[in-house]
Amino acid sequence: MNHYYRAIVAALLGTLSVAGTGCTKTSSCDHEEDMATVSLAPGMVQGDTYHSAPFGGPYQAFPPNRTVSFEHGLGVEGFPEIVPTVQFWLAFTPDGALAPSAGNFTELRIVEGEERKTPLDDKRISVRNNTCSNVYLWVVATRPNCTGTWTRSADDVVTCEPNP
Repeated sequence: MNHYYRAIVAALLGTLSVAGTGCTKTSSCDHEEDMATVSLAPGMVQGDTYHSAPFGGPYQAFPPNRTVSFEHGLGVEGFPEIVPTVQFWLAFTPDGALAPSAGNFTELRIVEGEERKTPLDDKRISVRNNTCSNVYLWVVATRPNCTGTWTRSADDVVTCEPNP
């Protein structure tokens, strides 16, 4: 390959690497950090499943560098270690077609100033858009299935015991 083509390939690779950077202090993203909270409302929890909005939207605005804290209501009283499994879905409009999130679009993130030590617990899910893309976010969370009763053993192990 001659030097001319090597220079073109190097320039293209450099352009692609800059275009793929996240919204960090060294990127070209100019959005200030901010935060939003989505409070739990009637109808958001059905059985063991939480939806941050109805299917079809409107979904939560999720601009670059924003952390959103979702109050999911799936906690089990007395068992704070039981946390839901979470799915993050993205759309380009408030009521657009959804696709599973990938990469650093949805990073679990501790909210600064809060006492919580984890971004996912029995009460909330905190997630940050660490890109420079404006998207909309839909969250689906499911509490672990227990058809019996949650119990804690003497050595602090939590299990689901079947009902007699």
